[in-house]
Amino acid sequence: MAVKIDIQNTKIPIEMGNLKFEFDMKDSSVKELRKRFGELQKEAGKYLDVEEDDLSDEEFDKLTEDAEAFAKNTYDYLLGDGAFEQIYELSPSVHIMTGYLMQIIAGISVEMSKRSGLGASQKYMPKAKK
Repeated sequence: MAVKIDIQNTKIPIEMGNLKFEFDMKDSSVKELRKRFGELQKEAGKYLDVEEDDLSDEEFDKLTEDAEAFAKNTYDYLLGDGAFEQIYELSPSVHIMTGYLMQIIAGISVEMSKRSGLGASQKYMPKAKK
């Protein structure tokens, strides 16, 4: 009796509103995703640790500009060039976009775990720092 194993596609579909994207879970992409997840946690922490009332307008603008550049780079890497602009058009807030990124990364992690047969234990992602 032969053992038959279906070959799986490495593309993970991601839908946001009416927008459709894909993340390719090839090894090099997973390695980069892990790296960017850690960076995203640090970037998000910058916002959580700052009292916006304590910032000057210039400091707030710089913080927002830095976050937008990071988010754009990460979205375009994960979902393809132009993804950031398409999503930002629907939700023009860097804070909201950062939250979406966390959801995207968590969803990708769960889907990779399912496809690998490891279950939804998120073996691929480092533990979130508190």
